[in-house]
Amino acid sequence: MSGHLAGDHTIRIVADLISGLFRKSDLIGRIGGDEYVVLMSDVPSKDTVRNKINELIQLMKYKPNLTISENVSLSVGYAFNNRTKISYQDLFHQADEALYMAKEEGKARSREYGVSPISVNDDDKPVVLLMSRNRSVCSLVQALMPIRVRVIEALAPADLETLGKKTNNNPVLMYVDTAENDEQVAAIWSAINEQEWLKEVPAFAICEEGNMSQFRAAMAAGAEDILSYPLESAAFKRRTIKQLQKLGIIDSI
Repeated sequence: MSGHLAGDHTIRIVADLISGLFRKSDLIGRIGGDEYVVLMSDVPSKDTVRNKINELIQLMKYKPNLTISENVSLSVGYAFNNRTKISYQDLFHQADEALYMAKEEGKARSREYGVSPISVNDDDKPVVLLMSRNRSVCSLVQALMPIRVRVIEALAPADLETLGKKTNNNPVLMYVDTAENDEQVAAIWSAINEQEWLKEVPAFAICEEGNMSQFRAAMAAGAEDILSYPLESAAFKRRTIKQLQKLGIIDSI
């Protein structure tokens, strides 16, 4: 057991995470123990809610920059009123029932009230490649990536040939992290450009903030976009979603 202090710390971290993810107009509260409730109104679409829930679960699963225990996860049950007259108590009980079903399925799950779980085979999802040795970068990318795609990680260019076979040479996007490889930047981009199956894949470079040599190398290699390290969550999500929309992978978030 981690003790009361660790538990209180985790409760505060999760509360801050939820508060930062949802809108100021949403009502957010802790209802006892380790349970929280969010009441949203006038949402643009149900997918908006579903994507927020998935992002919250993934953030808790991969814990980028979160100072909480690795064994802590989060499950969510949720319900929509579907424009019918329903009391808060009834809506709450529906969400609570969905939460019970989510927990029955395991950790880090979500269930929508009245909707059977959809089994999605990861092998059927479009692939995003991530080349990085930085666990903070890997965790953030995994946590913020939309649920409709899957991330496959590579440590170095030497892994690319194997990954080509694993992804059927058909990734839709790739991230190349050179922030901690200052002496090998040119070699990394050269190895990537030698891979015929990657020539048409848009590449996002992750470069050390202010490191112009890394920025110039990314531009010379034809990178689609450049992100500064340390990665800023909102900017990463916004620019990634924009690219996936451009590719027709997702409609909206």
